Amino acid sequence: MLAMQPGGTGAAYAAMTLRTNGRPLFVHGVFARNNADHEYGVPTLLDCADGNCTRGAPRVLDATERDLRVIRMATRPNGRNLITWGEAGGTKTLYLYQCANRDCSMGRITATLPNVDVDYGLAMRDDGIAVIAFRLSASGTVKLAFCGLPHDLIFANDFEVP
Repeated sequence: MLAMQPGGTGAAYAAMTLRTNGRPLFVHGVFARNNADHEYGVPTLLDCADGNCTRGAPRVLDATERDLRVIRMATRPNGRNLITWGEAGGTKTLYLYQCANRDCSMGRITATLPNVDVDYGLAMRDDGIAVIAFRLSASGTVKLAFCGLPHDLIFANDFEVP
């Protein structure tokens, strides 16, 4: 079940996690316009009402249309999700969205990283700290970011990989 906004041209770059109750949380890019060089879309979360995701409530996480690329999602031990998406054009920004509860009915963008290549990695440690591996566009330097200090909403950067 994908929720398309009116006038949408497609959906792609999906990620999914399963909650302990067996219900998926599904996030994908919904594209509103398209041209040869860019796919402008908004990250949209689908809170599945059953295990087969035959129905659910879609929510736009960020209403700003961007040249949206790769979406990742990981679940913390406390059941909250961290969702990331990249913007290919403009500032090549990586966005980090923290869910405030297990259903992700509330949350916010808690950090942005500019000048990041569109492909990156996201993993969740057993202690609930999210680790993001990314490469800076200008220098090609690979870095690690750790997210998940007090209250799941603090972000720390600049851990370089030797």
